[in-house]
Amino acid sequence: MRDFVDLVLPRRCVGCGLGVGRSMCCASCRAELRTAEPRVVRPQPCPPGLPLTWAAGDYAGGLRSIIVGWKEQGRAHATPVLTALLARALWAAVEDDPQWAAVLVAPKGACLVPVPSRSRGTRHRGRSPVTELCAATFAPLPSMTLFEHALVFHTRVRDQAGLSAGQRALNLAESMRVPRRWQGQVRGMPIVLVDDIVTTGSTLTEAARALDAAGAGPVLALTVAATARLHPQGSQPSDG
Repeated sequence: MRDFVDLVLPRRCVGCGLGVGRSMCCASCRAELRTAEPRVVRPQPCPPGLPLTWAAGDYAGGLRSIIVGWKEQGRAHATPVLTALLARALWAAVEDDPQWAAVLVAPKGACLVPVPSRSRGTRHRGRSPVTELCAATFAPLPSMTLFEHALVFHTRVRDQAGLSAGQRALNLAESMRVPRRWQGQVRGMPIVLVDDIVTTGSTLTEAARALDAAGAGPVLALTVAATARLHPQGSQPSDG
């Protein structure tokens, strides 16, 4: 139905919601996204064990609206906008670190692992947005193999919205694992870990811990956006 509506009505900007015909974004939002600068993210306080993490932009303004619409409101047509940003974060990481440049041209390459969604969120959305983002962004790179289910939650965790950094870390502690059937495939392999947003770094830290426990190689984390470290109570995104 959404595709039919897009055919007969002007598509609205996935950032600000203004009508822009068949374009994904209006000129103003496109200009904002072009100025996004990939950067290394080190939340304060930084959780011990956080892997090297790059974010394509800040979780604010038009980019925040795009992510919320894409993830929570079913606007899957925004995926190309986010894939371009995530690819930009990867290239920034590669340019900054020759080790990862070598990994991506090596015959074995790297394992591409999306941060798992909690089952309740997947049921509610009817999709796994981060896995979709991984597949769409990195399909052109034969050296990166998508391991969709290489990380899973094996304990119940609370929704993270409104939790402090310490509460998030406690909530996620020992909550992820690499299933037995994936352990041999990740052992010794470099891992590119992908999520949409990083807030306190607790989710990426727990994911890296689970991968390390399974014997995986070095981990590089990529996200579309990073939040500012300080938030009013209850305004933090549920992940991160």
